[in-house]
Amino acid sequence: MLVTGVVLLLFVIFHVLDLTTGTSPAAPDGFQAATHETSHAYSNLVDSFSRWPASLIYIAAMVALALHLLHGLVSAVYDMGVGVGSKARNILSAVALLVALLVALGNITIPVAVLTGLIS
Repeated sequence: MLVTGVVLLLFVIFHVLDLTTGTSPAAPDGFQAATHETSHAYSNLVDSFSRWPASLIYIAAMVALALHLLHGLVSAVYDMGVGVGSKARNILSAVALLVALLVALGNITIPVAVLTGLIS
């Protein structure tokens, strides 16, 4: 939890600099700040994920998120007092794994879609 927590903290900082404030060198050169009239979130996202290093950072962060989430959810199952070796514990642990994988894979599809040209 400590390692993945630190990775996620660094990712949040990178994410804010990249897609919220547009701070260089994290943000792409074409970053456009939002105004009251317009939001450039879509174009900023595509510009950012078109850079493979930024996409790799996001993908690595989502792997860390999956591990962090899985550990937290499984720990919650144990903390609920579900018995060792019980069927309920195994089912809840499997659900925790499924949730962690769905969140991570769902988020990973975005940079992959941009890098492969599905989103442009």
